[in-house]
Amino acid sequence: AYNHNRDTTSSGVFVGGGVTNSQIVYNLIDNVGGTGITTNTQFVAAPNTGLLIEKNHIRMTAFDGIRLNNTTDSFVLGNKSERNVRDGIRLQNSSHNNDVTNNLSRDNGRDGMRVDGPTSTPPSPQSMNNDIEQNKMVGNVEHDCHDDTVQEVAREVRLDDQLVVGHRRLGRQCERVLAEVRRLVLEAGDHDPVQ
Repeated sequence: AYNHNRDTTSSGVFVGGGVTNSQIVYNLIDNVGGTGITTNTQFVAAPNTGLLIEKNHIRMTAFDGIRLNNTTDSFVLGNKSERNVRDGIRLQNSSHNNDVTNNLSRDNGRDGMRVDGPTSTPPSPQSMNNDIEQNKMVGNVEHDCHDDTVQEVAREVRLDDQLVVGHRRLGRQCERVLAEVRRLVLEAGDHDPVQ
């Protein structure tokens, strides 16, 4: 907790597999050569479980701000991830039953929030049953939210201050809702909510 990682050539925080019940909180990770906070199974071939990644500020990383890779039953809460080369927050490779709530992901080079799956390039094992809600995503280059999983569990989609902030299924569902909101706002004579 309370670390400042800056100008390194690797990831800011790397969790290497089989880690349980650990906290990564209140860190500033700035301009690192890898992902800001990444979980993986590179050193131990067992999932990471019960992690708490909370109130970190990650910016200007060479890859993703926060990446859960083969991580289950964990929490990503109240983080700020911005101006990363790829994604703000990313779930991949069988990351199940995670709670991703109340994060800000903005101005990233690809997606604000991304869940990889079999249709991703390269393909990734399905990540399922993640609660992804009350996040704010804005100004990301490709998508504010993107879902490559094949699960069809569309849930509530809410708009708050003209940003998609509450959702269970990302990607195509969010894009359809946002397109409809844009159409309705423009019909009413207001400005485009995304600009």
